[in-house]
Amino acid sequence: MKTIIIVNVTSYTDIGALGAEHFYAKTWTMDTDKNVYYLAENLNTIGIWDKDKERLMRKIDATEAKYLNKKDGRGSGWKAGDETERFNSLEQVRETVSKLYPENDIIVLRANEFEQEHLNVICRTTEEYKKTGRKIEIRGFQGFSREFVNLKEGSIHEVIETPKRYEHKVLQSGVWVMGVTEPVLVLTREYINVDQVKHEVGEKGSFSNVK
Repeated sequence: MKTIIIVNVTSYTDIGALGAEHFYAKTWTMDTDKNVYYLAENLNTIGIWDKDKERLMRKIDATEAKYLNKKDGRGSGWKAGDETERFNSLEQVRETVSKLYPENDIIVLRANEFEQEHLNVICRTTEEYKKTGRKIEIRGFQGFSREFVNLKEGSIHEVIETPKRYEHKVLQSGVWVMGVTEPVLVLTREYINVDQVKHEVGEKGSFSNVK
């Protein structure tokens, strides 16, 4: 079991928070054995909304204290070091909760809705990628990113099990191998099995690409 931090962000503007001057956030925890990516997409079916929530606060500096005193008017009395529940951006919310919980996986929601995985999931859990004992040779690979630079025509790669963060997703047919720093999906049309390569080569050639 592990403890995941869930953050719900709201504002006083319409959906999407366009033009919001301030954001507000509440946090609560969930003890679970499920991976954070699965939870992020299935929170509405897990029944978390009756949990006790805690307001997320942050400290302000002298410059912001001056601004808040001007904004809030006479008698506000803000000073450096005071805590406020007002955040200036969604990124400031993410940074604050990340510092408060440096070892926990975190899910950030916008008004109870999960939006973009790459922005709203902070995953600290280290995953070990298990090898399947199978190898493939790259043939006609069309992926383009920094993670793919080690996948070259004819290169041989060991297949790994599907990473946990993708186990619940519907993806195109293929196999997982290690890219430069993380797992990547090689589509079925972009590789052949090493056993198939050996059969094709036979006695006519060499098989020097296998590592």
